[in-house]
Amino acid sequence: MESAAVKSEGLVIPLIDFSLFLNGTPEQRKETAQAILHGFQTAGFIYLKGLPITPEYRKGLFETSAKYFKLPIETKMSHCWTTPEANRGYSAPGREKTTSLTDPEDVKKLRDAAPDLKESLEIGREGEPGHPNFWPLEQGELVGFKKTMVDFHDKCKYLHMEVMRAIAVGLGIDEQWFDSFTDVGDNTLRLLHYPEVKKDVFTINPGQVRAGAHSDYGSITLLFQDSRGGLQVQSPTGAFVDATPIENTCVVNAGDLLARWSNDNIKSTIHRVVEPPSGDGNVYPARYSIAGLSKGLELSTYSDVIIEGLHMIALDIGGEDTFGDKSEFAQHLAALISAALPKVDVRAITYPKYETRGDLHECVSRFQDWLLEQVIDIEVANGTPSPTIDPSVHTILIGHSMGGIVAAETVIALTNDKLIPHSEYEVTGGEREQAPSPEGLNSLMFPYIQGVLAFDTPFLGIAPGVVAHGAESHYNNAAAAWTQLSGLSTVLWGSSSKDQPPTSNKQPVGALPAPENNQPKNNQPNAPKSGGWGNWGKIAMVAGAAGAVAAGSAAAYMNREQITTGWSWVSSHLEFVGCLARGEELKNRVVALVRLNKELDIGFANLYTRLGKASSPKQVSMVGTVLGKERTFCNLPAKQAAGVWKEAINDAATDEAGAHMCMFEAKENPGYARLSEDAKDFIVAWSKNDWYETSTRGDIE
Repeated sequence: MESAAVKSEGLVIPLIDFSLFLNGTPEQRKETAQAILHGFQTAGFIYLKGLPITPEYRKGLFETSAKYFKLPIETKMSHCWTTPEANRGYSAPGREKTTSLTDPEDVKKLRDAAPDLKESLEIGREGEPGHPNFWPLEQGELVGFKKTMVDFHDKCKYLHMEVMRAIAVGLGIDEQWFDSFTDVGDNTLRLLHYPEVKKDVFTINPGQVRAGAHSDYGSITLLFQDSRGGLQVQSPTGAFVDATPIENTCVVNAGDLLARWSNDNIKSTIHRVVEPPSGDGNVYPARYSIAGLSKGLELSTYSDVIIEGLHMIALDIGGEDTFGDKSEFAQHLAALISAALPKVDVRAITYPKYETRGDLHECVSRFQDWLLEQVIDIEVANGTPSPTIDPSVHTILIGHSMGGIVAAETVIALTNDKLIPHSEYEVTGGEREQAPSPEGLNSLMFPYIQGVLAFDTPFLGIAPGVVAHGAESHYNNAAAAWTQLSGLSTVLWGSSSKDQPPTSNKQPVGALPAPENNQPKNNQPNAPKSGGWGNWGKIAMVAGAAGAVAAGSAAAYMNREQITTGWSWVSSHLEFVGCLARGEELKNRVVALVRLNKELDIGFANLYTRLGKASSPKQVSMVGTVLGKERTFCNLPAKQAAGVWKEAINDAATDEAGAHMCMFEAKENPGYARLSEDAKDFIVAWSKNDWYETSTRGDIE
């Protein structure tokens, strides 16, 4: 269904069979729609084939367009624009300079230095009051010109509508959601002719192009090219990449309006037209193309679309790059939610990068103060009479990794006036002290938290395999050089005996602390060096005793520095790592969140990563027998109630840490689209309550 039409410099433009959306099964339509949306989100461009336009029709269309441009210049000049507001009529070579600049003086200077080497005829909707089209006299070769172009204008409008419907399906909203905004838009059909030009024109003036670098201002553009080439699209690296013509396809790109509609979730990508890759002798041949410029109607034209008074904030904890480059995932999620919850104004606000090492209480307090300021500013601007009693702002806290724990502690504090106690829970008689349960919950919290959505947050500790699998991988790589395992027991808990495994009154499980070794360090014959195997005790406290045993059994002592890297990663990437060693604290936090969900209807879910196809069982054969085949970053709950935990499979990641870190990178996570949909579904389900359903639409001021 999908292949790459362009793949260079980090730019991947897909080639998609649009007939599967127009005429396919429900599953085919959905898959095609998701491919179209993903192409617009990542490249801003797609190629479509399988269009309801025959090769014969297309050939006749280009022949008719070429006949117009063969008219004498005097005749064409009589069809010139009368006003730039209407985009109707002829534009002569040198009259335009497409650019992203907006200052008139800057544009003039650029046009005078290197004007676009093209001419065009723009045709708008017929019958538009005050803005008639300029048609040539229908005589000779131009008989039927108007009928041909009006017919193709209608075909482009139909394709525009269907592409927008595909975007809606890809977003998971009603298929006809965009119809009312695109049906009345003043779409433009633009016939383009790039005359043949001597090659030395480009040599003399290195800045000369056929059409300058620019983005389109509408919703989408449908571009039908001849076979000459010359279109280039700007890649993520800044380089311009050839968008080579493919027979019987249409190149479709998103415009500024669609980027605005989607809160920049969809990209409006810079592109240009340069000389073709090759020419005849000293001349570059002429090029023809036809563009269907689909403007659509500004959403703000409708007074009941943007709602004053009700707001949904998605607050992301972790810094601007945690949720993808420049919080791209957060913006994408906000766009999905906006479409699904049209009665509220959805905003994605990312908590600035912050220092999180040290005390968890202090960080939660700082975040809570910042959150309060954000919400108060919106409530004041909105003129809410009683924000603490009837708030207009409902907030979803979104946290990745340890950010989920910060989010959880915040909502627990707002509803209990205190956090989960952070003691070390000393063992007494084999039992652990239980955290006190609050007698009552504060339903009138301010700010009002609607839910906590966590992404791969180790609420119950890090899975033992995060360390164990990494350790075995390191050992396997060194197996050819080291054939004997020696002194293994000396690296577990600092034990000096090869024959005695670590002992404990109670076998530790999951994320509970590892058993302590009471033997004095100065009696250990192989005392570890600073920064070496002494860290294994810390690893066990985070990952659990099972993980440390499995890792120790797989690791050669001489490879200890590589194995220690596992702990270095954990300690450098996970804030407040100490709290992961306190088992009862972890359990009580989850219990508190489940209670908030049951009693106050505050949503709680954790989307956790799981390795998929790229994880080969052969790589972890020994550890797999100890820990099982399911490889996750987080310890998973047992049968007891622990809220909603849903897997997010990454078929590209080869280790748990990698899946955890690239969760929000579309290029590194094939499950990115599914992850987005699952997150959107959770938030929408939590938000469709009385607050949302009883809202009234207000005019935009």
